[in-house]
Amino acid sequence: MSSKLISILFFTFFFIAALILEFIRKRYLVPVTIMDILLFPLSVLIIVYSLKQLVFRKNKETYSHSVDDSKLKLILYLCFSLIVLAPLGLFTLWMGIQEPLGFFSGIKGPAHGYTLIPLGIVITGLGVFM
Repeated sequence: MSSKLISILFFTFFFIAALILEFIRKRYLVPVTIMDILLFPLSVLIIVYSLKQLVFRKNKETYSHSVDDSKLKLILYLCFSLIVLAPLGLFTLWMGIQEPLGFFSGIKGPAHGYTLIPLGIVITGLGVFM
């Protein structure tokens, strides 16, 4: 198949899925959006995979990266991750816990609080453990 046909089928599928989801949300008052369907399973899979890698890794020695970059880049990355990513993840987690069924609209698309909870865990883990 040509890439143009694949692109058309891909966008048609997501357009129809969005219409079906909007119909279900309006008709039956089920709190679900496209972002919920995409982000919730993806965040949970990342959490499960990360925990699996931490618990069941074959090499029990500590893993260390070879640092070819300068110490300044390392210090700046640590400052960025601990000052920006960790608080952002904790804020996202807190917002999701406060209103699990709350509707949060955004630039990239709306989501509900139950989607923000695992997303906040992933962002916090990225900021703390990376």
